[in-house]
Amino acid sequence: MASKGASTMTSSTSSSNCLRHASAGDVVHVPVVQDSMTFESRQSTKLKEMEKRVEAEIKKKKRDWEKQVERMREEFLELYPTDKVWGSDESIHDPLVLKRRGSTDHLDYKKMKTLFLDYPDTGRRFKIRFNVFGYDLKTIRVTTDGDRIIVRATKHEEDSGGGGEDGVGGGGREFCRKIWKPKEVDHSKLKSYLTSDFILIVEAPLPPTSLNLRKAIHSPSHSHGSLASSRSRSPSNSPCVETPSSSKEKIGVPIFREDDGHRRMHLVVEVGSTFKPHDITVQVIKENKILVKAKHEEKTTDRLSKSKFSKEYELGEKIETYSLTGGLSGNGKLVIGAFAKGHGDGIGGKGMADGDDQDDGEGGALEPCNVLGRASAPVVAAASSSSSR
Repeated sequence: MASKGASTMTSSTSSSNCLRHASAGDVVHVPVVQDSMTFESRQSTKLKEMEKRVEAEIKKKKRDWEKQVERMREEFLELYPTDKVWGSDESIHDPLVLKRRGSTDHLDYKKMKTLFLDYPDTGRRFKIRFNVFGYDLKTIRVTTDGDRIIVRATKHEEDSGGGGEDGVGGGGREFCRKIWKPKEVDHSKLKSYLTSDFILIVEAPLPPTSLNLRKAIHSPSHSHGSLASSRSRSPSNSPCVETPSSSKEKIGVPIFREDDGHRRMHLVVEVGSTFKPHDITVQVIKENKILVKAKHEEKTTDRLSKSKFSKEYELGEKIETYSLTGGLSGNGKLVIGAFAKGHGDGIGGKGMADGDDQDDGEGGALEPCNVLGRASAPVVAAASSSSSR
């Protein structure tokens, strides 16, 4: 019986193999469709479709640029008479001014959408524009005292008579505008030029990445001030920023806290000593999510070592993406900071500090890493961390 069963099984298997081979050898007919178009006309049609898509994209970019230019016009600044008497801050009616100190204006960087822009040919730049139509062009002067941008000019009004010894008409009225300079703008790199339609543009390049984490967060010299008092009066479950050297440091956990009237996010990521600052990129995915990634390759005579790090972090709250900063400490800890959404008013670009000096809480300087904005952030896969040799 066993022999018979084995024979039956062998026969069945052989039959199945035969069917499989027969199926694999079947001829499949591919339908042939006659086309009314020639080969050349078909390729020409595809080219025209491609041109239409390109043309539509160009029109869209042109519309976007026209909107951008219109926003620039809305943000033109005017000069004020030097003999104007200024009242209190409550008398300010300029929507572009956040606050006024004496005759110096602090602009509202959140409302001025064209103050900090990325340009394909020149990179990220600061540009401020003044309407000087009607002024004596010979009298226009642009100066800086390191903290402010000052524009002066003279306008000859109809009711001002007489002649002056300076050769410009004598009775001209002097005008001036003093603007508080964003901290990340290097005053020594400021340049200005006047367009043919009398728009004075003052500009300066901005660093591609800027690390202006507040020293008050990390520096022991501030521990007796706002940081210490905030910890002492906050309950244990309240968000607060810990320094990288703190014994209560929470690695990989975003923390929000109030500091000098601004709510800030603080995050410490352990990336290790393998990576250098230029290997690391902090990238905006959403207003409440960032990606930290790093890649390092080291080649020796006998081997190639590769190290990678990639991880997304949910922040819990939305942030002002323009203020995102990242710096690497000497002990392999990446310190990330940003303003909470709606708390970056009056501080331009990524200006998160009252000064440019930063440290890691242990006296060591933080070296700036790459920071990419939301527009350049791609869709990423799940977070991972790996190292291979």
